[in-house]
Amino acid sequence: MIIPVRLPSQVPSPTTPLHPILATIASNETAIIEFQGSIETEGEYSGESIASLDMSIPAKPTLRIGHHLLEGKIVSLPKPMAVLKTVPNPEEGASSPIAFDITAIIRKKIVFSKRPSPMVGYRFIDYSNVPIQTEHDKKTKDE
Repeated sequence: MIIPVRLPSQVPSPTTPLHPILATIASNETAIIEFQGSIETEGEYSGESIASLDMSIPAKPTLRIGHHLLEGKIVSLPKPMAVLKTVPNPEEGASSPIAFDITAIIRKKIVFSKRPSPMVGYRFIDYSNVPIQTEHDKKTKDE
């Protein structure tokens, strides 16, 4: 059986674009994060956040999963990888009812190969919605 692998006729626009720092690592749609071990959850966590990726220092990304902190690095893949999406094969008389469209080419990944550091005594605080206060804001507030 021969399964066709095609480039899409038009590049799909991502529904949620990556952060600009991540967009320099991967395409606008896909990023690879590689770490050792597995994530085990109790209950249903569909759609919920399971980790937070900190790229404030691009050369030293950190991944926080629960009370564990992993330090990583950005590496280039020896060979680029293609991300494939299964689609129905529209060709009549095709030997296979499915085909694959290439949705992204990945050339770099974020690797977390070291053992995680426990974060004892820390609580998880989501700072994504907290406004950043500049020195100018602090001076204005004091006056």
